[in-house]
Amino acid sequence: MGNLSTLLRLVLEALGEARQENGSKPPSPASLKRIDADLRDRGRRRSSAYSVIDDEDVPLTHKTGTVGIVALALRNRNEKKKEAEFKNLSKDVPEEEIKYPENTKNKNRSSDVLPAPKTRVKLSSDPDYINANWIRDHKGQRRYIATQHPLHETAEDFWRMVWQQDSRLVVMVNEDEKEKPTDFMNYLPRGEGNTKSYGGIEITVKHISQKSDYTLTTLRMSDSKKASSATREISHMRFTSWKGRAMPNVALFVGFVTATREERKKCGDFKAPTIVHCSDGLGFTGVYIALDIGIMSHEESKTSVVDVFELSKNLRRERQGIVCSLNHYNFIYQALYEYTVNYDESAEAQKR
Repeated sequence: MGNLSTLLRLVLEALGEARQENGSKPPSPASLKRIDADLRDRGRRRSSAYSVIDDEDVPLTHKTGTVGIVALALRNRNEKKKEAEFKNLSKDVPEEEIKYPENTKNKNRSSDVLPAPKTRVKLSSDPDYINANWIRDHKGQRRYIATQHPLHETAEDFWRMVWQQDSRLVVMVNEDEKEKPTDFMNYLPRGEGNTKSYGGIEITVKHISQKSDYTLTTLRMSDSKKASSATREISHMRFTSWKGRAMPNVALFVGFVTATREERKKCGDFKAPTIVHCSDGLGFTGVYIALDIGIMSHEESKTSVVDVFELSKNLRRERQGIVCSLNHYNFIYQALYEYTVNYDESAEAQKR
């Protein structure tokens, strides 16, 4: 308790200095960044006050955003603590017996990655099976669908799900298609103006916008089986800055997530789920969803930093095995800290 009090006192002192600089205004993100730097500098000088501070004594959720940022930074540096958290992600998460009919086997990319029965997405067709799960946000709302990269056998199911759920945004966070084209099909029509039918769902490419780190493809969608079917516009956003690495640059990925958030605002319908997929719907699908929820929580309250452990555990309650490696778990910490410290600051600078 004494260690935490010391940390709080140091942060409040720095916070007071920041407020003196800015008058009576709350500290800017730049001030928060200087607070973190000041605390790190005191550590390098082996300040007797800072030397007793240990991440083991600092909880992740606080009543002020400033302390939350510091706590997140401390945890981000504590590899041992993060590894212990990751090992306990499935603790207290009920195990379900997962068994599906034989005729669904060819609809799974991997036989050991199956959708949790209680949260699985059901198609209106027969069979109603697709390897996808509903994911709730921090308020308990069904805001995402986590799924696998479509197989040749499931491309029709995938687009039927997009149509059925009235989704307006599809997010792709894998690049397996380039390395293994036979296993990871390109499920979009090739080139602007081209149309392809997937079991009666007509997909037309209206526009392709190549950005430095992602590709935004605007699609027109309709159901040819229904004469009165209206067309819909869908945005497909694919992160492309992998550069041959399993783990991309943190800042570039955070930039991509913020771009998808802006695109979702343009769609104007937050009730429709965002459909997210990587290769199997576990790795960067979980990273993207966790980061998006964390940003959403931060933007809405400005009072706390998301508890990465509880958030990831909640995701696993919805789709078993999501956030599947310690590297993915570490990436979530790094990305949330990147956004909290740097992206708020850039947003403020743009307003000036």
